[in-house]
Parts: sequence; structure tokens; C-alpha cells
Amino acid sequence: MATFGLDNSVIRLVAGYLGQKDQSRELGAIVSIFILFCAINVFLIPLALIIAPVLAQDIFHKPDLTPVLHLLFLSVPLIVASKLCMSVLQSYKRLEYKAIIDRFLAPAITLVGTVILVWKLGNTGFAAACAIFIGELVGFILSLAALLSFRRLRRYDARPTLIPREALSWALPFALTALVGRTNVQTETLVLGSYSTVSQLGIYTACLRIAGVLDTFLLAINAIFAPAIAELFSKGALEQLSAEFKTVTRWAFTLTLPFTLILIIFSPDVMSLLGPGFSAGIPILRMLALANLIFVGTGPVGYILGMTRYPRINLANVVITLLLSLALDFTLIPAYDIYGAAISGAITIILINLLRLGEVHVLLKMQPYNWAYWKPVVAGVATGLMVFSGSLALKALPGFWRLSIFGLLTIVSFFTILILLGIDKEDQHAIRSFLFQRK
Repeated sequence: MATFGLDNSVIRLVAGYLGQKDQSRELGAIVSIFILFCAINVFLIPLALIIAPVLAQDIFHKPDLTPVLHLLFLSVPLIVASKLCMSVLQSYKRLEYKAIIDRFLAPAITLVGTVILVWKLGNTGFAAACAIFIGELVGFILSLAALLSFRRLRRYDARPTLIPREALSWALPFALTALVGRTNVQTETLVLGSYSTVSQLGIYTACLRIAGVLDTFLLAINAIFAPAIAELFSKGALEQLSAEFKTVTRWAFTLTLPFTLILIIFSPDVMSLLGPGFSAGIPILRMLALANLIFVGTGPVGYILGMTRYPRINLANVVITLLLSLALDFTLIPAYDIYGAAISGAITIILINLLRLGEVHVLLKMQPYNWAYWKPVVAGVATGLMVFSGSLALKALPGFWRLSIFGLLTIVSFFTILILLGIDKEDQHAIRSFLFQRK
């Protein structure tokens, strides 16, 4: 709630005005976003501090939880402020700061702080909350220092033109989309928890998390591609945007495909690592893995809509999907338990992304596919047949060793075949241009 879509809004505005070479509004967007952030937290922080004792005493019946909740609530604005700093730098395609500060330094400080404070204060929630607060405070200071030291911003002498109304108009649909989308992700889990047992819920949740790993490459590409979408669209360079859309989608699909093969072919071995009671999750993992591959295969269609001029269509999509998901959940889960949840989740993932894909094609005349897809598809089919045949011959191996040996073999074989098929010059040029020339 505290982020309020401001992180995506600042990426869209800064990258857009960067493409238009409007320095005044480019700087004004940054200032406006932080003004809105301060205004929102003027209301949220006192509200959170007032709610904390109510939650501690009336909901959890643990009055000593109040200072823990206070510290955690006070950490939220630090987290959001750090995220906004990182989003501004992301607008300029500077992701190294996020990798170093957000993904490494801040968590490392929190971990070390937790160990020290638990040792000094005892194994309490207050000690852990103190460590989280300190870690987020240091993360915010580092993020702010990175933003203030960014040379491009320091070179500008233009006076910022404040655009709070425009920033808010972009932030609101992003915020609602994120809120509804997050709810949508949890519907199967919530409904399953109402109708099934804890053990069945545990199996489904484990499969959901394992299959979710397949989104990693697309999410990383989205972080790089999002500001490029806004910049190219604002310049009217739709042909270049379409070409890069094809390239990043194909490479996200290519990088994800061998890991999908591992989860589908060796799902019994994957689930056996979690324990004997998880064998019921084998078909669930396969369904969710296939659904996530289709999600990756449609590319950053959600960002294409959100970073151009159609964030409200994105919002409508997630609302429609939420309603569809709930209808499927209450129909399938009571009848088919965890398998009904998997079918509902897979259908929802596939339909929303096919819907977005069609909208991008109709509204922007773009689609991410070309004949170059035959190479990863051929490499995937050949690799799948080879490792599946080999795995049948070595059924006696324990699950861990089968997964380790054939998992590595799958990755090596896939990329070897792909290299033998050759990487197009168009791909090489697009990747170099995308990663290096437009920083």
C-alpha cells in the first residue's frame, strides 16, 4: 500500500521524458514522485502506529508485540523510499545499484544484525525487528547516496517542472493492478485452505513456489526492458520497440525452456527431495511448470501495456482474471482438491497472458514471434527426447543423483544444440544495442 504504484510510475515518466529529451519534466517527475511518497506516508505512518497496539492486543492477544509491530511499520517507508531510489536509477538502465544494495548489502546487514541482536537481546521478535529496521535504514541511506551521486542527474541544470497530478494518474492504476494482482496470486491457496487439509495445502504451495522459479529470467528482463519500453514509445520508435520485444521474449523463452524440461521430466525426483508425502504433487508441478513457460513465452506484455498508454487496461485484465480465478477455484477445488487448484491456477496464468498478448497486437500492432523460435524449440525437443530416454535407462539411481546428473545434462545439451544451430546476427546486434549502447 505504501508503494502506491509510485515505483512503476517514476520509471514510466522518467524514461518517457528522457525519450522526449524534456529535462525539466524528467527531473520534475522524480521530485513529484518523492513529494507524493512523503504525502502518502504522512497519513500511513501514524495510522500504522495507532493500529499496532490494536493488532497486538485484540488480534494476537500479545501486548508485548506492540514495539515489534512499531519497528516493522516504521521500516515500511524506508523500504519504499529505497525502492523509489532504485526505480529512478532503473529508469536510466542502471540496475547494478539494485543488485548490489537491494539484493546483497541490505539483506546481508539484516542477517548480521539479527545474529548480533539476538545474541545480545535474546531470541525475541523485538531483536529481529530491530535488525530489520537497521538493515532497511542502511539500505535506504545507500540507495539515496547512489541516487544523489548519479552523474547524469548532477549534470542537469534545468529547473524541475513538477507534475504531481500526472504522476498520480500513472501511479493509481499501477497500485490497483499490483494490489489486485497480488490477491489473484493467492486465491487458489486461500480457497484450497478452506476446503482441504494442511498437508494438501503444503503440497500445492511447494509446487507453486518451485514452478515460480521459471519466471526468474523474464522478471530480470522486465526490469531492464521496462524503461526501454517507455523511452522508445515516447520517441515514437515503434519498429525498434517491436524488434526488441521479439528479441527479449525469445531469449526469456530460450533461457527458461531447459529448466522447464527438468521440472516436467524429472518432477518425481524434484518432489522426492521434499519427502515421501509430496509425490501427489508430481502432476501439479508439471501443470504449473507448463503454465509458467507459456507465461514466459508471451513476454513482457504486461509491461508493454503499462509502460505505453494502457495501464488501465492492465488493471481491467487483473480484475477479470481475479473473477475468473475465483469462479474456477470454487468450482474445481471442492471437486478435485489440489488438482483442481492446479488446473485453476494454470488456466488463469495462461488466459491472462494470452489476453494481454492479443491486446498488445490489436492496440500497438506488435507481437513477439518470428521464425527464429524454431531454434530453441528444436533444441528443446531434441534435448527432452535425449534426457528422457537416458533417464529411463537409469531408473535405479536415487532421485537426488538422477536430478543432478540429468539436470546438468539437460542444460548443457540444450545450449550446445542451440549454439550448433547458430545465433542470428540480428540477435547479436539487438542484444549489444539493448545492453550497452542505450545506457
